[in-house]
Amino acid sequence: MSSQARSSTPVTVVTGAAGAIVAVSWNAAKLPRTGTAAYAASEAAATRYVRCLGLEPAAAGVRCNVVPPGSTETPVQRVLNPVAAAGREAALRGDANTSRVGTPMGRLAEPVDVAEAVSSLLSDAARHITTTDLLVDGGASLRD
Repeated sequence: MSSQARSSTPVTVVTGAAGAIVAVSWNAAKLPRTGTAAYAASEAAATRYVRCLGLEPAAAGVRCNVVPPGSTETPVQRVLNPVAAAGREAALRGDANTSRVGTPMGRLAEPVDVAEAVSSLLSDAARHITTTDLLVDGGASLRD
């Protein structure tokens, strides 16, 4: 591993030891929104860091991936949108003034949706998936 990765990452790769690392980020790393520049930039940096870091232990069988969820039914979502029903509708519908595209699947994610994506990437079923990000945002980021 690079000296930078060793000094900033509390992970030691033992030869012959396979495993997986999954970081949770935010889909704003890919989808610009007004009022989120600094936070979105930090999430984009974290996403890129994990994806690049994943190249170093790959030969030892260690996979590194990122799960960036979109709007999720959590207490934080409710704080960001104090009027729960209005906030949920705004997240689902989108807002052209803030570059929010809405959620094509018509519902916010639940924490279990994110947890199951992470669990899947940690499992042996994902043994050949590394350095990728698995969006859990109901299509909000509209990637092609």
